[in-house]
Amino acid sequence: MKETWRERLAPIVAHIIAENGTSDMKALRKALAAQRPAESWLYKVWLSEIRNQLKIKPKHKPDPTQPELF
Repeated sequence: MKETWRERLAPIVAHIIAENGTSDMKALRKALAAQRPAESWLYKVWLSEIRNQLKIKPKHKPDPTQPELF
C-alpha cells in the first residue's frame, strides 16, 4: 500500500516536537519552519499535521457541505 504524504510528514513533525518540546513555542515554530516543505499544497498538509499533533483546534468550524481535503 502506498504511503500518504501525511504519513511521511508525521514522523518528521513528531521528531521536531520531541526534540524542541512545547515549553518555548517560539523556538518550536522556528524549528518547524526550518524544515517546512516548499510546495504550497504539501505545506498545507505540513501545517495540518502540526495542528493535529499539537492538538490545536481550528479557529473556525468546518463547513459540513464542503468535502474533506485531507
